Amino acid sequence: MSTSGTTIDPSRNGLAAVPERLRELVQALRVAPAIARFRAAEERFRGDEDVRALQARVRACHEQLQRAERANRHDPRLFQDAREAQALLQGHPAVAEFVASRQDAMDLLRDVNEAMTEVLGVDLGGSVRRACAC
Repeated sequence: MSTSGTTIDPSRNGLAAVPERLRELVQALRVAPAIARFRAAEERFRGDEDVRALQARVRACHEQLQRAERANRHDPRLFQDAREAQALLQGHPAVAEFVASRQDAMDLLRDVNEAMTEVLGVDLGGSVRRACAC
């Protein structure tokens, strides 16, 4: 491995073990209950016909609202329809389970990042978020 023209001996500074340890971390995350619940909830969410129908209804309501807005026609019923469709979607059990499990998975990943930050003294997750911000 070379950095700025300097050769680094990975066996001397412990870098040789990093790829294997990273694979172990990823495997542990893959089987973590929070991640497993998220993956299962995501599969149910994406495969649920009722959810897809509700999503289509929400999209249709938003499109109607946009058309009415462009035509300068403000119809309170359209807003009410959109709110009702959104509430039905958010209240669907598959959606609620997906959202909750996604939050649990994100909490786990935040905890992993915090643990790595504590050991390394560098907030890798924060650095990536800042570098990717547009």
